Amino acid sequence: MNPYKLFLPVLTLALVTVNLLVFGYFGDYVSRIVRFVSMFLLFIVFMTPKFYKTNGLIIFSLYVINDLLLINFESLFVQNVVLFIRLIAYFLLANLLRPYLKGIRIRKVQGAVFIIVLIINLLLLQFVNEIIAADRPTSFLVDLLFYGYGASVIVAVTLAFTFYNRYTEKASIFFLLAILFLILSDMTYFFGFYLDFPEFYYLDRALNLVGIGFLLHFFFLFKKNFENGNVLKSKNLI
Repeated sequence: MNPYKLFLPVLTLALVTVNLLVFGYFGDYVSRIVRFVSMFLLFIVFMTPKFYKTNGLIIFSLYVINDLLLINFESLFVQNVVLFIRLIAYFLLANLLRPYLKGIRIRKVQGAVFIIVLIINLLLLQFVNEIIAADRPTSFLVDLLFYGYGASVIVAVTLAFTFYNRYTEKASIFFLLAILFLILSDMTYFFGFYLDFPEFYYLDRALNLVGIGFLLHFFFLFKKNFENGNVLKSKNLI
C-alpha cells in the first residue's frame, strides 16, 4: 500500500484532534497559535516533491500568512488584510483550473442555475456584511473589499463545479470539496467572531484543516495526472 494513502489522512485527523482539544482546554488565543503551527506543518508537506506545484506555492504561502494574522484578528487593519488575502487565494485557486476549462459551452439550464446561485450568494453576502458592519466601522473601501471577497468565492465555486462536471474523477472531486470546506470555514469563523459564538470555532478549525488536506490531495492527483497530460487520454484516470 502506498504510504501516502495513510499519511495525509492520519496527519489531517491528528491536527484536527489537537486543534479541537487545544481550543476546548486552553481557549481561543492559544488555539489560534496552534492553528498557525498546523498550517505551517501542512505547508511543509506541500513543499515535498509529491505535492509541490509552482502555482500552488503562492496559495499555500497566503494561507500560512492568513493564519499568522488570525492570532491578532481583533485589529481592524488585520481583519481587512485577512479578507484581502482570502480574496486573492480564492482567485488564485480558480485560476489553477482556467487552462482546463477552455471551450466549455454553458447550457441555458446551467446558466439559469448559476444566476440563481449568484443571487442567493449576493443576498447572503449582504446579510453577513450587515452583521459585520454592526461591530466595526464601515466605508466604501471596506464594502468593496468584502464584496470582492464574495466575488472571489463565487468564481472559485463556479469553476470548481465546472471542473467537476467536465472531469468527473477524484482530482476534481477533491478540489470541489477543498473549496467548499474552506468557504464553510470562513463562514463559521466570521459567525464565531462577529456574533460572539465561540462554538463555531470548533467547526472552523475542523473545516479549515480538512479543506487544506483535500487541497493537498488535489495537488498530489493534479501532478500525477493533469500536469502530465494523462487527462487527455482517459476519463478514468485515478
